[in-house]
Amino acid sequence: MPASSTGPPKPRKPRPSRARTLANAVSLTCRRRRVKCDELRPRCATCTKSDRECIYSSPNDAPTGTPSNASGSVQSTSPAQEERSVLALSPDPIRRAAHGDIDPDAWKNSPELLFESPSTVINSLPSPNSAPLAYYDLLAEDAVNNIDKYNLNLDVDRPSLSRPQSPAAGTPNIDPRQGPQGQTAESEPPVDEQWNSTDPIPMMDDELVLFKHYITSIGPILDLSDPSKQFTTVVPSLAVHNVGLLKSLLAVSARHMALLNEPQLHRLNIQDPVSSPETTSSNHLRSPFIQIATQYYYETLHYLSKNLFYPSYSKSREIISTSILISTYEMWDAEGQYSNGAWERHLRGIFWIQRSQNNNGECRDPLRRAAWWQWLRQDTWVAFREGRRVLTIWRPTKRLMDLNPDELALRIVYICGRCVDFAASEKKYDLNTRIEQGGKLLQALEDWYHALPSAFQPVHQGPPPRAGELFTPIWIHPPAYAAAIQNFHIARILVLINQPSIGGIDEFRVRQRVLDESVETICGIAMKHQGMDLPSAMINVQAVYTAGLCVQNPVKQTAILHLLEQTLDITKYNIEQLTALVRAAEAKRSPLIIQLFPSTLKQLPLLAHAAAHAVKTATVPLSLHIDHAQNVEHIRGIIATLPVDSVMVDMSHYDEAENLAKTKILTKECHDRAIAVEAESGRIEGGEDGIADTGDLQALFTSPEDVDNFIDAGVDILAPSIGNVHGDYGPAGPKEGQLHYDRLESINTQINKRVLIALHGTNDFPAEVMQRCIRSGAVKLNVNKLLLEVGNEVLRKNAPTTPLAKLIDMQMDAIQKETERWMDICGSSGKA
Repeated sequence: MPASSTGPPKPRKPRPSRARTLANAVSLTCRRRRVKCDELRPRCATCTKSDRECIYSSPNDAPTGTPSNASGSVQSTSPAQEERSVLALSPDPIRRAAHGDIDPDAWKNSPELLFESPSTVINSLPSPNSAPLAYYDLLAEDAVNNIDKYNLNLDVDRPSLSRPQSPAAGTPNIDPRQGPQGQTAESEPPVDEQWNSTDPIPMMDDELVLFKHYITSIGPILDLSDPSKQFTTVVPSLAVHNVGLLKSLLAVSARHMALLNEPQLHRLNIQDPVSSPETTSSNHLRSPFIQIATQYYYETLHYLSKNLFYPSYSKSREIISTSILISTYEMWDAEGQYSNGAWERHLRGIFWIQRSQNNNGECRDPLRRAAWWQWLRQDTWVAFREGRRVLTIWRPTKRLMDLNPDELALRIVYICGRCVDFAASEKKYDLNTRIEQGGKLLQALEDWYHALPSAFQPVHQGPPPRAGELFTPIWIHPPAYAAAIQNFHIARILVLINQPSIGGIDEFRVRQRVLDESVETICGIAMKHQGMDLPSAMINVQAVYTAGLCVQNPVKQTAILHLLEQTLDITKYNIEQLTALVRAAEAKRSPLIIQLFPSTLKQLPLLAHAAAHAVKTATVPLSLHIDHAQNVEHIRGIIATLPVDSVMVDMSHYDEAENLAKTKILTKECHDRAIAVEAESGRIEGGEDGIADTGDLQALFTSPEDVDNFIDAGVDILAPSIGNVHGDYGPAGPKEGQLHYDRLESINTQINKRVLIALHGTNDFPAEVMQRCIRSGAVKLNVNKLLLEVGNEVLRKNAPTTPLAKLIDMQMDAIQKETERWMDICGSSGKA
């Protein structure tokens, strides 16, 4: 009943009786969903219609987070007001300690901290204890709609997604907004028995592949600016004991693998064989990895529906980690068929969870802190794209002078978010206010930049652009610092193109020079970091996109668009053949040289790093070799930036004297970096992929003089011309007498073990021809078509009728078996 007032009335204070009656009468489920409720018990009509669990709070329950003697009034407050209210009722000991370490003058000495952050635009916020449930409602509503809209064939209990399930039988009326004070210690089982597994969760072989892919590829992306690598090290350790976190990890890993395999889908024009024209548009190619990822995503939601009622889980590190992985999955699925803007909407729910846990960019728990920064990066990008403000109202407390380099790299992410806020509020302030706010932000950016130590400076910067070039490559190491500089220029561009100017043509010219400087720096860093670091590709995409906003020159616009396309392609590459070759070497205990063409490095920049990782982690001797590098500057770029063991300096398209001179110079440069050199003496006839420069030139047999000259030039491996050709011989292999075995034997005798002999042009070789060349002195055997053609044949025969995941396994299996067969033929098996 309404309570009567006995004392003098206090102005502007809501009547407790009305608020308490409303809170107790309306179903909590309806209130959380913000829909009308007819207040029928035990189940209202709205919950009955939507097949949701209808929950009413007990009449004696006080609202969570309110003192026992406080009124139960419900007020609509701004985010800033609610933040103050929460802090007043539940002081955070971590936050108190942090403030105690801060110089009170910090707010006076930093323009960035003085900048008045715009309030986050949110009409209503869930209470701290109900934030995870409100977040789940956002996820579940879109998930159920997608099942209905697209008729998804998923192994998931659909009704369980419609409403969170009470985990304990016989207690359907648990109030999710009541915290631990609503339960007794005796009635609450141990935490590990509720939602965690004491023993590691067993995984099948396919899941282990996804788990490893997360650790090697996705974790480093999320940990770009986190030196403690929480998402690479801590999250997998938590995931093996928590089903929900593990499912979300597998979902994001499978979705990323789907992205990596998109180029092969388009190259082969593969569609899911179970799809029909009615369910798959002609221009939409589906990957089985997407089906796998979607299944794990829905299984994650199913887990959340069963465990969100545990207060310990809703406040745990596991749920915030799970939410970040879900968001990352949705980020990579943002252009997918089932997205419908889900990623953008659900970031708001993560904001609610972050606030309910008091997570921020300076909290002491490194995982919660890393999750907050990762969420801020994603929300800043979405806010920029949608023209809205960033959803954080937290402000840093540490002064710039007190930050270490890693913390400075994170601080610019926050400042960039404030610049996105500035760009989003263009029409809400008068001209003078806009100019003043922009000036404060520019000053904050300058303060940050001048606080940087020398580690943020380039370790290498190329020469000024030559004719036809627009940008100079800039290499900043480590990648996290390069990303920080990219964020700085993104923020500066956003402020400059949104800040009004009343300074006339002179100020316009000054502003344009600053914009040009930012564009050149962004594009220079993006150029240099292409193929060097996958995590950097994410920020480079955003930076290059932003740079394109302030460029008006058509030529430069085209160059930036091309650079953006190249940067996007960095995140997509195939390693099926590489995997098969390494498996064969491990199985046969055989040495192996992984060779890549320079053209491959341009098409698939990260493949060299994937190969280098395989070389480093294999249990047999492997090395990485760049074959037929024919451009002097390209060779210099390769040895300066890629982790290669050897390079073929192929100058055979020049005359003999120039070939030798260039080879000698480049050999010294390679040896200075401990990189071995292979050279082609004479000229091997023919052409194939990656070696078009010699395709139309006449063959030149290797002479004894050539041998001595190239050995004197310092090469380590010699590739002689003995009648072998680049390209195909035909089904029967080389013609009788085409290969000069006597010349090869003579060269081997002349060399006398001073260098090694490489044999090129082995396409279509029968086993006996290969073995005779080996007996004549060949040690390094280039086998390209011999091994890979069997994989191509698998694709040609089975692509139209076989799901992609199975097709990839079939291809790798065929290449591995053929590689093992040739290792036996060549005699390298068991030599490791």
